[in-house]
Amino acid sequence: MASVCILIVGDEILSGEIRDENGPFLLETLRDAGIAVPRVVTAPDDATAIGEESAHLRALSDAVVVS
Repeated sequence: MASVCILIVGDEILSGEIRDENGPFLLETLRDAGIAVPRVVTAPDDATAIGEESAHLRALSDAVVVS
């Protein structure tokens, strides 16, 4: 079974200023397609943090979707 991790990026998501709608949508869509989603992570608007999270998630799955 294929696996995809989801990385949501945004300080506004982390602060609670904006509700994450993309993460739940992607999670449901991928699972409905028969794709395992081992992890969903939210990262701040920081290139280093995004790069580190991307690398970590890539090691856990076949692909990473970033939103």
